Amino acid sequence: MKSYKTKNALIAILLGVVVLQLSCKKDYIDPNRALDEEVFPSSRGLTGVTAGLQRVYTLGRASTLYNLITINGLT
Repeated sequence: MKSYKTKNALIAILLGVVVLQLSCKKDYIDPNRALDEEVFPSSRGLTGVTAGLQRVYTLGRASTLYNLITINGLT
């Protein structure tokens, strides 16, 4: 009986490992994202990158950069 339970447990573990190994391996690529080769060689592309970074880090007054600038105005 003990051998039967051990065998079933081993089969369940192996089955779990196989299922995890064969699970989804999709690489989700953003189709709207510009490629690095298109952006960084030109000055216009670098300007767009800097504007985008500024937007990401200051949008909605929730970023640490915005709060730091606001707090420095209080002193």
